Amino acid sequence: MSIRALRRLLALIAVAEFALAIVLAAAIFLPPAPIEPERAQVSAQSMSKAATPTEEVTFDYERLASLRLQRPLFDPPPKVVEPPPPPPVDPPQLTVLATFTGASPQAMLQDGTGATYIKNQGDEFELDGEPVTIAAISSNKVQVEFKGKSFDLKMEQAR
Repeated sequence: MSIRALRRLLALIAVAEFALAIVLAAAIFLPPAPIEPERAQVSAQSMSKAATPTEEVTFDYERLASLRLQRPLFDPPPKVVEPPPPPPVDPPQLTVLATFTGASPQAMLQDGTGATYIKNQGDEFELDGEPVTIAAISSNKVQVEFKGKSFDLKMEQAR
């Protein structure tokens, strides 16, 4: 090392010793900071509570021994249970007897009990307490909406 570097190192050590001497003198000769009486009382109360516990501290070693130590470090997300799909909607028990096409198309329908209906396109009626809407009428089929689904009912051919 050069003499110049040694002088700089010596000067740095002297400055550090001087700063340490000032801090020690301040800590020894300056009076302590005044504490407000309310804060001192609260502090003494909190320290006395901490020093004398009112409850007996117990540790549950059985619970600790029952822990599975080789389990994953995180809990997996809960499995999402999807609701079952709604049951399929059966087509209405209607038979197409005849269709009349033209300016005002009509269909002649018969239900399972033998009752006969003559309905226009767009008409709505009830079948077993459920609404049935005639959506479209063509020459050989009738499209109906029943329980939110659309069904094509074809006319049976005469034998």
